[in-house]
Amino acid sequence: MQITSLDTVSKPEWQKQHDQSVLFIKKYSGKRITTEGFRHFAELTYTDISRSGVSFLIATVRGDRGPTLAGVSFISGYGEHACLIVVHPLYRGRHVGTSLMSSQLIKIGKISCNVALDNVQSLQMCFNAGLTAGSLHIGPTGKPCLRLHGEIRNDYTPTTSIQEEGEPICHVPS
Repeated sequence: MQITSLDTVSKPEWQKQHDQSVLFIKKYSGKRITTEGFRHFAELTYTDISRSGVSFLIATVRGDRGPTLAGVSFISGYGEHACLIVVHPLYRGRHVGTSLMSSQLIKIGKISCNVALDNVQSLQMCFNAGLTAGSLHIGPTGKPCLRLHGEIRNDYTPTTSIQEEGEPICHVPS
């Protein structure tokens, strides 16, 4: 698996990846992300990506026809405006989301986000990436949510490893 930050690619390549990612999120999010978070991502522009606290990462795996999108992650306002991670169903449970969240934390230094209590997989992903729960509140959809925080300190050592190209995650599930 390879995680790529899209703040270093050309504008045409960025637009292509963004358009594919919007469709990917619509198809595979399972309606687990907020409308507001999706709107922030859909309206993202090439110049927005250079702002502090904004990051757009993709996870790809090697496929028969070249790189295949396995996951998408977008953070805006260090997670205050939007924080979303969507993983293709074939790659769930293989730490793709955790790798994306850990990479986001390393890239932008701090993250705050809200996760609904009934979204156990997302909570587990956040905890695995080193985020901690700070408070409980009612979220925008009316569900109870945990407020999660993560910050890179000077003595930080990642607890998750990003899988290398060719590791078992790239194999077709049987």
